[in-house]
Amino acid sequence: MKIALIPAALLILSAVTLAAPLEKPLPPALGVPAPEIAAVTLDGKPVHLLELRGKPVVLEFGSATEPLFRARAKAVETLVKKYAGKVTFVFLYTQEAHAADSPQALDLNTDEGFSFSQPTKMDERIALAKQTAERLHIDPAQVAVDQWNNFSFKSYGSYPNMTFVIDAKGVLQAGYPWMDTSKLNAALAALAGGKEVPADVRGHIRQSLPNAEQIAAMSLDMTGSRGPQGIGVLLDHLTLTDAQKMSLYPAVAQFFSDLREFRGIQQAKATAATATDAAAASAAAAGVTPEKMQTMLTNLQNSVRNLDAACKENLPPADYEKIMDLVHSGPELKRLFNADLRTK
Repeated sequence: MKIALIPAALLILSAVTLAAPLEKPLPPALGVPAPEIAAVTLDGKPVHLLELRGKPVVLEFGSATEPLFRARAKAVETLVKKYAGKVTFVFLYTQEAHAADSPQALDLNTDEGFSFSQPTKMDERIALAKQTAERLHIDPAQVAVDQWNNFSFKSYGSYPNMTFVIDAKGVLQAGYPWMDTSKLNAALAALAGGKEVPADVRGHIRQSLPNAEQIAAMSLDMTGSRGPQGIGVLLDHLTLTDAQKMSLYPAVAQFFSDLREFRGIQQAKATAATATDAAAASAAAAGVTPEKMQTMLTNLQNSVRNLDAACKENLPPADYEKIMDLVHSGPELKRLFNADLRTK
C-alpha cells in the first residue's frame, strides 16, 4: 500500500542529491546534542552516548592503520590519566584508514608492523581493535567498535582520527578533524573548571542540519507497507529545531536503511522454495549466509535502539509514543524487536 504523503522537504533534498555527486559528509555542528553512535564494546555490548552523560566525554576515532592515531596515543594516554574520574574517554575503532589491500596502503604501516587488510566481518574488526588497544596501551574498557556499516564514522564526518568533546549534558563543545592534544587539554580544563570552552580551542563549527545524503536515504524508504513509513509523515508535521533534527534525522535514516536491507531478506523468503527451516530458506533465496543474515538483524536492532533513544531525548512524550508505535507496528516488526527495546 502506498502512502498519500511524503514530506516535501525530504523529496526535494532527495532530488537534489540524486542529481549531483555526493560530497564528503561534514562534521556535526558545535553547540547541539552530539549525534548518537552505533557501536559495541569489545565483548559485543551496545554503547550509547546517552548513557555516558553526567561528565564530559572525549570521542576519538581511529584504526590500527592510521599513523596519526598511533602517534598520538601516548599523549592521549597522559590526558586520560590527568582527567581520570572527571572525563570519560571513548576510543571508537572504525574501518581501516590505510588498509594493506587498498590504494591507501602506506609503507610506514609495514615498517611499524601495523599493515592489516580491511576486515571482512565484524568479528575481525573487533579482534583487530583488541590487538590495537593492547599494543597502544589503551584501556580495553574505553574502546568501542563502530557498527559494521560505519554509521558513527559517517555521522561525524569520516575523518580517520577526528575527535570531539561532549559536555556533561551531551552537547558538542569542541571538535577536531584530527586529534589535537593541546587544544583538547585546554577544552577539558575549561569544562573541568565549570567554564565555557574558549573559542580558540573549540575547533571547527559546521552546519547544524543533517546532510542531504542522509535525508535522501530516509525519504527513499518512506514507501511500502503501512507502519514505519509514517514516521516521516509525523516528523514533517512537527516543529523541530535544528538541534533536534541533527539528533533525530541520522537515527531515522539509519533505521530505514537497515530495515530496507533486512526486508530484502524477508521478501526473498516469500518466493523461495518451501523449506522446514525458514531462516535457511530466506538466506538461500537472498544469496547470503546465515551469519550475514544475523549481522543484518543485529544492525537493525541496534539502529532501532538508537532511534528510540533519539526520539525519547528530543520529542514530547506523546510524539515519542506515536513514533515508537509506528516503529513497532505490524506483526513482522513485532517479531524482530525484543521487548526491552522500548522502555515506557
